[in-house]
Amino acid sequence: MTIPTLFGTGGHSASGQVYDSATYYSNVGLGRCAMNLGAVTSESNASRPIRAAGSMSYLSWGVAENGFCADLTLALRKGLSATAMSVSISSSTTGWFTDSVHSISVSSGDVLAYSTHLSTTCTYTGSFYCVSMRFDASSGSAQMLTTFGPASIAPETTRKFVNFQGVLDSGTGTEANHQFYCLADGTWKNLACYFEDNTFNRPSVVTNRINGANGSMAISIPSAMDATSGYYEDTSDSDSVEAGDLLDYGIIGAPLAGSGSITMDWIGAHFVADDPNLCMIGGSQGGGVFLSGNDPFYSSLFGGGKAASTSPRATGILSYDVTASKYTNFLTGGSGEATFTLLVDGSSSALTASATSSGYWTDNSHTVQIDAGHNCANQIEITTDNVIWASGALLLEVR
Repeated sequence: MTIPTLFGTGGHSASGQVYDSATYYSNVGLGRCAMNLGAVTSESNASRPIRAAGSMSYLSWGVAENGFCADLTLALRKGLSATAMSVSISSSTTGWFTDSVHSISVSSGDVLAYSTHLSTTCTYTGSFYCVSMRFDASSGSAQMLTTFGPASIAPETTRKFVNFQGVLDSGTGTEANHQFYCLADGTWKNLACYFEDNTFNRPSVVTNRINGANGSMAISIPSAMDATSGYYEDTSDSDSVEAGDLLDYGIIGAPLAGSGSITMDWIGAHFVADDPNLCMIGGSQGGGVFLSGNDPFYSSLFGGGKAASTSPRATGILSYDVTASKYTNFLTGGSGEATFTLLVDGSSSALTASATSSGYWTDNSHTVQIDAGHNCANQIEITTDNVIWASGALLLEVR
């Protein structure tokens, strides 16, 4: 019997956004929506190898209000070719679409990505739901977790920090603003990244970070004189992590100051839970976002993670039956308070937490059972003044 985990991307809300007739790509490991601003049109910039064998199935996506202005086809790609698993959405059509027919076998080392093909150029105002997909590993379980840009990072002689999972930004020197609260014990391995442009004139190093210290994994990025783009991966090292550990990535330049920057498309890794029934999902805003006002905000738990006032872009379908728990949100500052609620099919669930200050706020008291085909989203309500919100996360257990 195989045990599933969840792959996918966050959603996106567009306002008068122009889309050229093209094929757009996104990372499968809970990254950003392919239809996001700064969309990726080169497959190599978004694809990455999976380091576990198994099968992909139950691909879901959708368009919310207004319907899109062109025909859309979302497909799983393997080895730089489209597979049979896809969903097609006709122009002006709204709702959810799921390929529940096809199952795609993958081997360790297969290169995966999502592609979204647009039949014609158009301008769109509306929302795309999150993408989700089920992965059944041949043995145990495995996830790919990604922070996705692209973002221009200028390494310095002191370390800059970026998110473990969610939205990739240019990095800051305040590590606490980027740390992700780990929800399960497991192995963190196969640190990887792709950069599309490199003008930084000195070497730099990307490392994984655990509780404010370097982990075992590292990637050395050559100076611009030696490499202007490329995929890099640490296939040799790994770290054991525990629930409650704080996870992020760091990047540092050579001991001597340099000039220029690295345009990083994504940084990510594999996570293998000690209990194969467990799977972490979530989303993180790059460095945090200031929120205030009476209307609720919503963020994706399927990757990406920007908090905004439209809920469809934060909503995704679960592709297998789960028990959800350890619902967590992270505030890095602000003068107010907030209440967080996991929405299931648009309604409040028993998973909720109230924050009175900065920090990680987790509901350790409740669980919620969610059946395959139902959806969820993270809701943030500001109860007084303002907050700086950074991330949301949820633990899924197969049932």
